[in-house]
Amino acid sequence: AEAAEATKAVLGAPRRVVLPSIRTVMPSALMYDPKSQVSKDVQWPRGETYEYGGSRYTVIIALATWSARAKMVAKKFGAWESELKSRRISVVGIFTHDTPADIIHMAATVPLSFRLAKVDLAFVAHLLNPKVPTIWIADHTGQIIQRKERPTDQELDVTRRNLLVWTDF
Repeated sequence: AEAAEATKAVLGAPRRVVLPSIRTVMPSALMYDPKSQVSKDVQWPRGETYEYGGSRYTVIIALATWSARAKMVAKKFGAWESELKSRRISVVGIFTHDTPADIIHMAATVPLSFRLAKVDLAFVAHLLNPKVPTIWIADHTGQIIQRKERPTDQELDVTRRNLLVWTDF
């Protein structure tokens, strides 16, 4: 971390971050599709990756079942999911420490309509252990183009507007 800060100070350039693939982890591998209300362990087995190239943009949200703010952010993106999907923008909620049962319960009670994945700690460590909730927008290559840590309602609305403008062609 100190070397990265020293390099940043010397170069004055922001750190370019490309998201690693989202991979399921075992023993609690989970790719949950709230619309069908079933765990997708069989269809998205350990080691299979989410492909960024299938969408123009991917919104990745670091969530936690214990966080009221994370639930509010998830609910907003859940409400926008069909509009975003029509513009080839995918939304994936990621969890690290929550149990699959807690994740499924949250998906049912919030309710959520986008995909949820339990990921390895290495995934969020690569992203400098963000606060919950954090939102990343990645392009089709996984390159992070926007990051919001603990976004306000106004920042969420701006993020949505940006996504709509970027895909209005």
